[in-house]
Amino acid sequence: MIVTVTKNKMATTVYHVEEKILVSVYKGRVDIELAMEQTEKLLEFYKMNEVKGRIMDIRQLYGSFAKLIEYYKNAFSIAVDSGLSCISYVVSDDLLAQNLILKLETIAHSFKTEAKIFLHQKSYFNFISSSSNCSLEIGEGESIITSLPELFLGNAI
Repeated sequence: MIVTVTKNKMATTVYHVEEKILVSVYKGRVDIELAMEQTEKLLEFYKMNEVKGRIMDIRQLYGSFAKLIEYYKNAFSIAVDSGLSCISYVVSDDLLAQNLILKLETIAHSFKTEAKIFLHQKSYFNFISSSSNCSLEIGEGESIITSLPELFLGNAI
């Protein structure tokens, strides 16, 4: 079963109940207010639910979210308390996005959470399904991201 956790113009996050995994897809221009709104709702969700893994797909996001890095660092402990043990970042070849995600990956590692950055959607499934900290049962070739709401399957805003 898939439940929509939060949705705004910039991002949609769904929760795969059986796998206990959050999948977020971000699109468009970075908007600090929308990012904060999304994060606050996610933090509330983390407080009330067990989350083993997270996938953040920012391939279609452009702009900088550098102002939020310190906030994310402080909020990360809430995610870890909910059981988060692995996170996959799916990024484009944009160097700014890759640099910012490297900072988030470093934060994740500081909380003893497995984290990896991927340029291709297919690659992160092997990581999520084989991670020693995040043993999720995902069938080979199966895509969690394709099960997002219609808005993020090419029928853009």
